[in-house]
Amino acid sequence: MKYPHSLSSYRLFLGALFSLFALFSLPATVALADAPEFIDAQANFEQGLRGDKDASKKAYEGFSKLVKEHPDNPLYLAYMGSNETIFARDDWLPWRQIKNLDKGLDHLDKALAMLGPEHDDQYERLSVISIETRLVALTTFINVPGFANRFQDAKDLFAETIEQTVFPKAPPEVRQRVYLQGADIAAKENNTADEIKYLKKALSVRPDGFYAEQIRKRLQESEQESAHD
Repeated sequence: MKYPHSLSSYRLFLGALFSLFALFSLPATVALADAPEFIDAQANFEQGLRGDKDASKKAYEGFSKLVKEHPDNPLYLAYMGSNETIFARDDWLPWRQIKNLDKGLDHLDKALAMLGPEHDDQYERLSVISIETRLVALTTFINVPGFANRFQDAKDLFAETIEQTVFPKAPPEVRQRVYLQGADIAAKENNTADEIKYLKKALSVRPDGFYAEQIRKRLQESEQESAHD
């Protein structure tokens, strides 16, 4: 795909992307799809989000291996796709940026297309695979540059995710992050009312969680802005 705008701004892309490794510092449990290598790959993925290119390469190697060994697991494919968009962020060559961006988004689309009822009953680190797969795609779609034309996809995916019957079974940390994506979507549309609504939902599911203070601060600022409108 040929994009009409410069990709130089893409280097800022994942600055706001989520910290899933910190998010899922949860006790182990019996799960249908757990793979020990996933923890290592995700740890490297987290470091890659912070700008560590070597860690991004290690994460990609880990996710690629997992995808080959578990081709029916959409979560591993989703992470691999998101990792490829990090390569696009970090590369200086426009043609490679475009190649990695397209490849990453294509893999995310395929991961979403793979989702079936069986993934509602499969878990990774206490997290429902069907919901976390959507969360990885949702957060990536929101944060890729506008010229990738994924904002509407993000809106649709957010609405779909919170309507899933299995959504309440997801860990509160996961539901909190999903609601925060809803708040980010609302903010991008200057919809302060919805931003406040989803910030409140995010806070309510985990009022003492990792992001609680940040959410409270943002909620207060949004409410003050709304009061002046």
